[in-house]
Amino acid sequence: MLTYGHNGAELARVRQTLTLPPALERFYAQADFMQIRWRLQQGAAIEYLDREIDIVGGEANVLPVSTCVDGIDGRRGVELLDPYGSFPEARELLDRLVPFDYCEGEFAVCLEMESGRVLDRLHFVPLDGVGEIRPLPVGVEDYLQRGFAMRFIHHWVEAAFFDNPEWAACSKHYLAQVFGSE
Repeated sequence: MLTYGHNGAELARVRQTLTLPPALERFYAQADFMQIRWRLQQGAAIEYLDREIDIVGGEANVLPVSTCVDGIDGRRGVELLDPYGSFPEARELLDRLVPFDYCEGEFAVCLEMESGRVLDRLHFVPLDGVGEIRPLPVGVEDYLQRGFAMRFIHHWVEAAFFDNPEWAACSKHYLAQVFGSE
């Protein structure tokens, strides 16, 4: 499933209060949001690494630019990104972050805001309270390009940016079978 929308009104409204980096301007000039979700068909003939726990699918949920101003259902910062109180030392940072790619209950890749500006600086926030908040070594454009290249496969962020050999091997294994690519 791939859905997106664009009407330009949200971008114009956000521009009244925030300055956006060029990469974000380019993206939101084309689409208000983007949702991608894929799963294997039941009975797909692939070789599982661990049939009991492996999730073979992918997802991206790039939120509307209005999230930078409005949050999600009026929630923002710590209230939205740390529902379990797992990151008390990061409260100040969390209050400067707004979700960009938000997979509810799993993770959020967030944009950082500073003095009325949205920065092209991304942070990975685990929403299950396990792990750590980490900066990503790329901006919005590279993040999206890498995501598309990896088909937004489950745990692609960990495989692509955090030198996690387990998730890298898992992604490589399934991408080769499902898409004929790594």
